[in-house]
Amino acid sequence: MTPPDLVVAGHATRDVTADDPRGWRIGGAVGYVSLTAARLGLRVAALIGLDPLAADAEELALLRDAGVEIAAVPLAHGPVFENIERPGGRIQHCLDAGPPLDPALLPAAWADARGWAFVPILAEVGGAGWAARPPAGALLAVGWQGMLREPVPGGQTRARPPGPDPVLARANLVVASIHDLHETHDAPTIAAGLASLLWRPEQRLVLTEGIRGGMLFRRESDGWRSRRYRAAWASPELDPTGAGDVFLAGYVAATLDRGLVPPGGDEDEGRLAVAAVAAAISVEAHGLTGAPDRDTLMRRLAAVAWRDGGPAGSGAG
Repeated sequence: MTPPDLVVAGHATRDVTADDPRGWRIGGAVGYVSLTAARLGLRVAALIGLDPLAADAEELALLRDAGVEIAAVPLAHGPVFENIERPGGRIQHCLDAGPPLDPALLPAAWADARGWAFVPILAEVGGAGWAARPPAGALLAVGWQGMLREPVPGGQTRARPPGPDPVLARANLVVASIHDLHETHDAPTIAAGLASLLWRPEQRLVLTEGIRGGMLFRRESDGWRSRRYRAAWASPELDPTGAGDVFLAGYVAATLDRGLVPPGGDEDEGRLAVAAVAAAISVEAHGLTGAPDRDTLMRRLAAVAWRDGGPAGSGAG
């Protein structure tokens, strides 16, 4: 049996909304990353923790229709959030949380996948057991957001300071919003403070900044090499939820499938362009329905309009 190109792991969430007759819709990075990567052409398998209501959610059909192989992990209760968007960032209320995911639940047939994405919502994926799962030479991407917050059931989620984890030490790519780090410093200063956590040469850290784009930092023996990227224009801008997850999926897909990368420029520039355009497309619809497909992405890449002039700029950090 051919292994998947990409294995994704994390809990699905139920996000409270008045726009859905159920009063909620499915969220969580595991859905956004899985669906986006599959629609962009990868063979995707996903280990997903699902509470009783989420287990029957119609959104799971979107993943299956895109070709995602789902291994569902039943949860007695799982994460439920109310997200409130404010100019200064999102305020997130945690109405319920879920238990850790056991890496032993990963199907054996997935063991040789060449790409892995660990995207916890509340630190349910992490530790040595998970870090040991990707085989040597495989790409591991980590959505750091869910490792940087802790639940306060019934209250606002609290920031968790960045700390060491075997998953971070193994990761090739770590993606987080600058807001997830609850810092007032600029991205280069933040990256400098994280150097002890991401110390292996060629590790990459992306700090996203919404419509301002963000920065990619590549680890070298003497520090970081940095590159700023621009955000792509989106119209209309309907729902920013999941845009960072779609960004991660786009970068991973472009790493595993070079056919997605526009000609010209270096590999990081091309991957960032794919990721930024994918994220822009995703905000033009609500929820998971905004995840871009390959044809749409390629058309937009060919005629992309960048905010503030262009996708690249690099230097030492």
